[in-house]
Amino acid sequence: MKQFVFLIVAFFTTITLPAQRQKYNFNPGWKVFVGNNADAYKNDFDDSRWKNVTLPYAWNEDEGCIRLRP
Repeated sequence: MKQFVFLIVAFFTTITLPAQRQKYNFNPGWKVFVGNNADAYKNDFDDSRWKNVTLPYAWNEDEGCIRLRP
């Protein structure tokens, strides 16, 4: 009986051990265009004029910059 309980505890302990953490870099390749382009869903759409951005990014961050004059 003790062996059975030990096997059950050992089994559930190995199942619940956390997996090794993996890091993913989601930064490269993001572009933004503020507006609506009806053709953007197409596979051959040319997005070369869109702004390259990195994450995190707020689509309205350019509007949030207040420039004060001296």
